[in-house]
Amino acid sequence: MAVRKNETSKAPEAAKADISKAASPVPSFNPNDPAFQAILAQAVQARLALMQAEKPAKLSVAGKTEKQIKSEMACVRAFKRAGFGVVVPHIDTKTFAKWAAEGFRPKEGTKAVKVGAFRLFHRSQLRKLTAAEKEKLVADQKAAIDRHVAAEKAKVVPLNP
Repeated sequence: MAVRKNETSKAPEAAKADISKAASPVPSFNPNDPAFQAILAQAVQARLALMQAEKPAKLSVAGKTEKQIKSEMACVRAFKRAGFGVVVPHIDTKTFAKWAAEGFRPKEGTKAVKVGAFRLFHRSQLRKLTAAEKEKLVADQKAAIDRHVAAEKAKVVPLNP
């Protein structure tokens, strides 16, 4: 019998037995083994280091992060430069949407002060919303919700009529 180029001369069962012996040695797992203990300790240290790196930023003054304090200082500087004097961030200065939620609107002709990525208004730049303006805002919000709901209903197209 001639042996082809891709075939082995051993019987198929014998070839499989040789491969299985070489590919999968008998496992020898011992939890008390010093080598295993060293690997385990190294893995625990690596995980602890990763957990330390993932911790949130440390809180500093009054429960605020360094980034929050820096942004508040930038707000105070920007409004002082604009001539507003003493300013308390988040109380005297807010965005248009925050003031609108509290029932205020910037006076006509006033401009926002840019602080980082935000455009803020000072309390002195505001006027109270009138009852008619409040009613119009509520009506506009309701109309926007209705448009959204109608658009969602219009998108439904049956594939199999």
